[in-house]
Amino acid sequence: MLLIKNELSNATGEDNAVLHGRVTLRNRGWRGVDISPGKAENANNMRSLGTLGPPGRLALVASLALSGSPLAAQTAFQTIHVFSSPADGNSPRAALVLAPSGDAYGATLLGGSSNNGTVYQLTPVSGTEKWTESVIYSFAGAPDGANPAGALIAGPDGVLYGTTIAGGGGGAGTVFQLTPPTETGGAWTESILYSFGGVPDGAAPHAGVVLGSNGLLYGTTAYGGTGTCASGCGTVFSLAPPAAPGGVWTETVLRSFQSSDGANPYASLAAESSSFLGTTVNGGEYNSGVIFSVTESGVLKVLHSFEASVDGANPYAPLSLDTKGNVYGTARNGGTSGFGTLFTVTKGGALSILHTFSGVTDGANPVAGVLAIGSALYGAASLGGSNGDGTLFLLELPTSTFKVLHTFNGANQSANPLATPILAPSAALLGTCEPMLILDGPRPQTTDAGSDFTFCTKNPPVCGN
Repeated sequence: MLLIKNELSNATGEDNAVLHGRVTLRNRGWRGVDISPGKAENANNMRSLGTLGPPGRLALVASLALSGSPLAAQTAFQTIHVFSSPADGNSPRAALVLAPSGDAYGATLLGGSSNNGTVYQLTPVSGTEKWTESVIYSFAGAPDGANPAGALIAGPDGVLYGTTIAGGGGGAGTVFQLTPPTETGGAWTESILYSFGGVPDGAAPHAGVVLGSNGLLYGTTAYGGTGTCASGCGTVFSLAPPAAPGGVWTETVLRSFQSSDGANPYASLAAESSSFLGTTVNGGEYNSGVIFSVTESGVLKVLHSFEASVDGANPYAPLSLDTKGNVYGTARNGGTSGFGTLFTVTKGGALSILHTFSGVTDGANPVAGVLAIGSALYGAASLGGSNGDGTLFLLELPTSTFKVLHTFNGANQSANPLATPILAPSAALLGTCEPMLILDGPRPQTTDAGSDFTFCTKNPPVCGN
């Protein structure tokens, strides 16, 4: 359980960042904040973005700062926050979201007053390298939600929107909102916007929601729907806000996966114009997962079916787009070594391998996606490295140079980074990481807790707020 803060200065002068979890909030009072997944924004004009992750030895919040060339090698780790499970939260499975205030928000899969997970706030302490953490909500379990695993999104009014894998009136997960207090020191107010019912409805949304160009929320459920998989093959859904305050939100299943067109979407959608890009972990021509596009009305097209030994298998991570619209992603397994791949794919579905993980020093089995900044991709492998506990890496696109920035060591810090990092207004990367858990199945299963650290490559290694 590691939260990573990473400051960047690109030698090329390009500071445009590609962020998972960015949606332009417009219509129905969502104006002015751009946090749509897969879109690019200038790092100096960042307002809101997001991504999250699971449990570890307790959880680490880490900071990674790059000065000059992205290949700068001076490094230093510093602790930001240790999750003192259970009350403080346990297992940040998704990435963070940065609110307009500059505070970061995340969720833990477990912990809290009922051990059903939490939403927490990280506030930077000005002029220092410290962050202050506080739990703003503990999930109670059904009929409340339980086990939040997907990225939050933040509205311009500070309202947070997210999902839980379990809980709710139907026991199959929820979409919720958290409204900030009206006065300092007050309590946040949680509201369940929708409870999933399971087959034929969706079940177990592992990904967060994103905002469409029409003002509706869109998301995926990993299970449920009308597909022929044992627990359903998953769905794409929309959630329309009420016409009047206090009304009921309306959910529509736009697409039920049938295995042949993909199965079990774990990653959040990446928005582009009036459509979305996404991945499924299983299904497709070779039953190794697919890349798909889907319109806001639910018209789905399979762009690419993974063939495990050739180009990878089981993409858990969200896709990312750079400033030119190029699409990047990772596959957890497969490739010529069997330990996963880093790839780029065209809008027509032509996929090219950028790096095949060896399972040794470079890492193995990436569950996190990548963050494109200038001409480099930053990401994490959940396993591998010299200690077998995962790596932080970058890939220089012009030269295809792959470099390990950090090798995790579970003996003295959190291991197994699972979430895509995000970019803060200060050009700092924020992310999460923790010891491995079982990703497959409709309910989360954890194996450990974690601790918090920072990673800075500035020389001298000063990565203050």
